[in-house]
Parts: sequence; structure tokens; C-alpha cells
Amino acid sequence: MYVHIGNNYILNSNNIIGIFNIENYNEIDLENTINNLVKKEDVLDISNEKKRTLIIYEEGKTKGFISNISSITIAKRIETKIIN
Repeated sequence: MYVHIGNNYILNSNNIIGIFNIENYNEIDLENTINNLVKKEDVLDISNEKKRTLIIYEEGKTKGFISNISSITIAKRIETKIIN
């Protein structure tokens, strides 16, 4: 099943490792996680400057997506098996 994560990006939900609310996440841990992905050039910011969610995704290698869609909305899309 596939899920829309914003800005015309769709991911296979089976490959999503984690969905994190950036606003409630410990700033130091979040910064370290994002910096590690940035160093590997494995993070894509599709949020249009409205960072709300970090999605950790694995397809061959681990990648990160920063989205402007809330983590709750993305999780509901996965649970209800619909693409919005």
C-alpha cells in the first residue's frame, strides 16, 4: 500500500520505519537524527518551510523525509489504507 506524505510524494507504507512529530520531539535527538541523514545525503525536505513530521523510510538504505503533513494524518492514512 502507498501513502501520500505531501508535495506529490508517495511512499510504500511497508517501508516506513517511523513517523515522528517534529514539534514534540526532543530537539537534540531530532537534530542529531536529521544531521546524520543530511551527512549521508539521505534526507529530503518536502515541507515548504512548514516542518511538522519526520518520516524514516528504508528501501535499500535508510532515508528521511521532512513533511508539512502532521504525523497523525500520515498514520491515519496508513491505518485506513487510503491515499489522500
